[in-house]
Amino acid sequence: MNREQRHPNEFERAILDRIVRDTMWLRDTSRSLRVTQREYTGVGSYTDFECDVPKSEEVRHVNLNVLIRVSNVPSGMGAVLWCCGTSPECLEIFTFGEDSWDGTYDGFDFEASNDA
Repeated sequence: MNREQRHPNEFERAILDRIVRDTMWLRDTSRSLRVTQREYTGVGSYTDFECDVPKSEEVRHVNLNVLIRVSNVPSGMGAVLWCCGTSPECLEIFTFGEDSWDGTYDGFDFEASNDA
């Protein structure tokens, strides 16, 4: 992976920052993340991380509690951060409905969902 891809991109960083707002135990780890792999699936993406926090066997997931709005995804998007203990492992971003996503995120925004 080339050097500029070793860090979360603007879109991933904004999602991580929103998740961290409500998750105290992630606050010290999110800034030290390094991207090890990024995969776009056509309906979302997976971004794998490594960080300096020791992993544990406990699998946790933290959902993004707002809707992601991107102009080319009419139904919106969601995200979940998968962790091993307090170590973030993977950011999963996904579309809702039958929408597809090509990985572009120009003009993205967050919107409170009805169940947030």
